[in-house]
Amino acid sequence: ALRSAFAQDYDQLEIVICDDCRDGGIRALVDQLTPESPFPIRYFFNEQSLGEALNVARGIKEARGAYIKFLYDDDLLEPECVSALVELLHGHPDITLAAATRRLINENGEFLRENMLTVFPFKEDVVIHGPELVALLSELPLTFMGEPSSVMCRRDSALAYGQDLMALKGLPIHWLGDITLYVKLLREGNLAFISRPLSRFRMTDTQSSSIARATPQIAKEGHANYYRITKELEWLRPLADNGDVKVAPLHDRENFVPFNLRAWFLQKSATEVRHDQIQEWAWQRRPAGPQKPHIVQYFQQHNGAPTFAIIVSDLHNRQQALVKTLVSVEAATRGWMPPRVFVLYDGSRETPQQVADNPAVYVPVTGRNCAAPLNRLMDEQGFDWFLMLDAGATVNVAGLFKAAVKISEGPTTRALFADEIAQTQDDTSEVMLRPDFSLDYLLSCPGVTSKHWIFNRYSVIDAGRFDAHYPQALELDLILRLIEHDGMGGLEHIAEPLVTHRPQARESNLDEARTLQRHLLARGYENGQVIETRPRQYQIKYGHAGQPKVSIIIATRDQILLLQRFWRKPRTRITRSSSSTTTARRLRPLTG
Repeated sequence: ALRSAFAQDYDQLEIVICDDCRDGGIRALVDQLTPESPFPIRYFFNEQSLGEALNVARGIKEARGAYIKFLYDDDLLEPECVSALVELLHGHPDITLAAATRRLINENGEFLRENMLTVFPFKEDVVIHGPELVALLSELPLTFMGEPSSVMCRRDSALAYGQDLMALKGLPIHWLGDITLYVKLLREGNLAFISRPLSRFRMTDTQSSSIARATPQIAKEGHANYYRITKELEWLRPLADNGDVKVAPLHDRENFVPFNLRAWFLQKSATEVRHDQIQEWAWQRRPAGPQKPHIVQYFQQHNGAPTFAIIVSDLHNRQQALVKTLVSVEAATRGWMPPRVFVLYDGSRETPQQVADNPAVYVPVTGRNCAAPLNRLMDEQGFDWFLMLDAGATVNVAGLFKAAVKISEGPTTRALFADEIAQTQDDTSEVMLRPDFSLDYLLSCPGVTSKHWIFNRYSVIDAGRFDAHYPQALELDLILRLIEHDGMGGLEHIAEPLVTHRPQARESNLDEARTLQRHLLARGYENGQVIETRPRQYQIKYGHAGQPKVSIIIATRDQILLLQRFWRKPRTRITRSSSSTTTARRLRPLTG
């Protein structure tokens, strides 16, 4: 380490050595090598062992230079290291930390393979927006810019921290001392980071970082304190925004563009990152602890929360998926709206075992047609509203809460639907934001518009309950009959994800097409056609016999003269013959 400092090509240099060793070995080595040094060496011995953070803090205090280049005693610097890092800092007050990549070496100085933290993430040397990088480092404290031997900072900036150099809010952050110093510096400015390796970091089995890697429990407390305090300091942005960090080329440092550094380090695809963002977005929308008493109070003021039933279909005996659904229902309704839970299961199997802490009524289904048991629930149970789910789907508390509010405030509501979060086959997520109710949309794409509605039980009974003739399209058929029975009034939309689920495969559904055809007949379109353009997407042709008549209504009160002038004006009538050719006839003016 000392000889690599002697080899620097920057001539305005001093070497400050703070000796925390108890056996005198460092002092003997300094005495031996001092005659070789082209630079002044200033040696300080700690009468009492200070440990890493306080020892480094003392070195900064004793230093006289404008810039601090750290060098730990088992690392090496390349000859141009100091000069290159000074160039990044000098004359650029926006830069508070300068760093370069490093190479890993073993005890014998042999190069080791690179890893994710030593590979340069960018195409060219860059300036990274400091506070945004701090936000990411608050989530992922990764030393991609290097250990202390890889960085340089201004003495005044580091000196201001005193003995709290590697502490947050006065608490030393063990095992993350270097990151702690970096985030404090980067809260005040930016990081200049170059791809040229300017140091060598020695990996041994006896250094503190190796001990921490081998015995993770040692570092647990330091990490816990780091995460807690950076969150308290509000350095961490919402997770959905926290991956992107603004980066600019070093030669064009004002031209910042977003770079998803989190995805790069976690080696996640854009879809995986989007999945994480959606999950965090949904998680952040749940009512927090202090809000829950207000929810309870709200419903107490509105005659209580609606009486809900959750009906879960588990005809394929997917026990793990069922548990997932029941747990989500319990978590979403705990403390404010305890629902009644029914599980539909294959009646040819034994009754499934109860899931602990999730009491549910198990209802057998014969022949995989759920209409009859559903109708018994409609007739025999005392709930007012119900939601139907497949095993594996989960309920989002924010959506359920908004639905309950809508029901409480809208006495004319008969059924409502909400936005959703869809999980794809590769376990990523997409948000399905739906428009307000559209009959055309429902008829065209029932596969994505007819699931997970919340129905009023009395409205369902009035409409004739579930129809066993359409077992694979029970909800769609019910919605259509609600429309046929009382029109489209009372069908509401909630602009909040209610359910997270895995959509069904896009395979043709004969029952969907059949009930769509039935619906056209019920509305009087005897010549209507349902044409499946692709699986579960339909083109509706109403089969009008001819062009519909249009009535022109002229509203007038006392403008008789103007109205007479209109009617006396010559007019042309356009007619269309049966062969679709267009003809025109001059109309005679009105007389008398």
